[in-house]
Amino acid sequence: MTIISIKSAKGKEGGWVNTGDKTYYSPRTPEHYMRMFQGLGIDDDILEQLVHIGNVEYVCFIYYGKKNKYHYTCKLSQFLKSEKRYNNIENGLINPQRFVSMKDMKEEIVK
Repeated sequence: MTIISIKSAKGKEGGWVNTGDKTYYSPRTPEHYMRMFQGLGIDDDILEQLVHIGNVEYVCFIYYGKKNKYHYTCKLSQFLKSEKRYNNIENGLINPQRFVSMKDMKEEIVK
């Protein structure tokens, strides 16, 4: 098992890949929820890194809600096929992202 740290093109910590369970993990808070798509997103540059690593099959968001901590899990392919796109503009730079609705992910409350 290897842990690979993932950073966005902006240099922000994006999460990590655990090659043992073929999963990309990314911590999220309610501020990351996109109402327009009722879900969570990943920057296109991070998706490119995950594809380049080669054996990543799943995405798991570690979601710190207001009352509980959740894991929202789906297949990486759901993001790659998603037509739910948004160009986040931050400091004048366009940051393209893809989204998957939370209802299309497996939800698990973490104790």
